[in-house]
Formats: sequence, C-alpha cells, structure tokens
Amino acid sequence: MEPAPIDETRALKGVMLENRADIEREFFSAIRSAQREIWLADATFRPWPINSREAEDAMHAFLIASRANRIHLLVANDQYLAAEAARFMRLLRLFGQSLICRRPPEQLSMRFAEDCSFVIVDRARMVRRFHRDSMRGVAEFHPNEVGPWVDQFLSVWEESSAGLSGTVLGLSG
Repeated sequence: MEPAPIDETRALKGVMLENRADIEREFFSAIRSAQREIWLADATFRPWPINSREAEDAMHAFLIASRANRIHLLVANDQYLAAEAARFMRLLRLFGQSLICRRPPEQLSMRFAEDCSFVIVDRARMVRRFHRDSMRGVAEFHPNEVGPWVDQFLSVWEESSAGLSGTVLGLSG
C-alpha cells in the first residue's frame, strides 16, 4: 500500500499532534512511508507504539524491501525494550545488521532524555513529541524543518556507544 501524498500546505506548516492517537497515527504513517532510513530516538520508547503488531509489520516490510534499508535507534535506557518489547526484540534478532541500536553518551543522557523523542524518516519527515512526559507533538513534512533534528541525531549517534543487540554473546559452560 502506497502512502498517501502529502499536500503542500501540510508540508510547509506541519501538523500539531494533541494526544496519543494523533502521535500513533503519524508514527505509523511515517514508518509505512519510509523508503531508505528510519531514525528513532527516545529515552525509553515506552510511550511509543514500537512494540505493537502494526509497528512490527511496518518495520519488517521496510527492512525486507531492500538490503540497503536501515533503522537507527538511539535509546538512553533500553530496559523496557529488552524486557517488555518482544516484537521489537524479534525484529532486532532477525535484522541485526539493518536495525542498529545505540546509547547516547553519559554526558548527554539527561538532556537527551528530556528533549529527544522523535522518529525521522528519509531525512524529510518527522514525528516529534515535545517532552518525554507529554503525548503532544508535531509532525513535520519538509526537509528544512527536519534538517536540524537530523543534524542533532547524527551528532549524538557519532558519540554514542553500542546498545541492544539481537544476538547473545558469551561463553556457555
């Protein structure tokens, strides 16, 4: 199913998101529209529908569409994903080379946890929550609006360390 085209007026001014339903609608629409890359950032991902069947299906379809497709995820605290997000972890095990998780550096973790809660698709579309404690936000549909967030993500990504992995490492005795 092809994503609906975005009209020009909506693209230039974005769309205010007032509640969880708005955030989830735009999140799923963004994920389904992805052609090359998806970047996700949040302190824990608990408020996002990342572990839903719909998210799993959309991300799975995206990752099998091309070997070049990538999902990059920055998470300050991955306990929720590791312990309670079985669907997400299944994707991570299946697509460990294409679904990469990292942790922001310690010195950025507090600011990151407050300010960074967004999904960016193909450097041109974004769904962003205003604050970690709120389900209000904005959907942006223009590279000029999304660009500064892409730069912020890349900056933190470069300084981040390895995070969740779909493989279990260690020696069994």
